[in-house]
Amino acid sequence: MEDKNEYFTTTYGKKVVKIPIEELQILALQVGFLPMDDRDFFRSEYDRLMKIVAGKYGMKYFDVDEQYCSRRRKSVWKIIKISNKEILGFTAIIDVIPRDDLEYFRSEFDKIMEEIAKKYGLIT
Repeated sequence: MEDKNEYFTTTYGKKVVKIPIEELQILALQVGFLPMDDRDFFRSEYDRLMKIVAGKYGMKYFDVDEQYCSRRRKSVWKIIKISNKEILGFTAIIDVIPRDDLEYFRSEFDKIMEEIAKKYGLIT
C-alpha cells in the first residue's frame, strides 16, 4: 500500500505527519483570539486546542506544538486579511464571555471561531 502522507521532521529528528497549512491557520486563529489576561486559563485552552489537533492526526501534543510554532511563518491575520478594527471587535465579544463555566466558554468561543473561519474562507 502506497503512503500518500507528507511528513514533517521535528527538531529532534522524528518524522511525523505534516498537518495541512489550513488546519494550522485555523489553529492560529483560535489561539490568537484566546483571552491572554489570565495566563493559566490561556495555557489550559492552548493545550486543549493542541490536543484536539493531536488526536485528529494521531500525534503527540509536542509534535503538534512544534509544527504549529515552526510552520505558521505568515501571520494568520495577513492571510485572511482581517482588519485591526474587526480583530478588536471579535476580541471584545470574546472578552465578555464568562470564564467561570469552562464548558460554556468553550461552546461560545467555538461558535465565534466557526463564524470567523467561515466569514474569511478558512472553512466552508
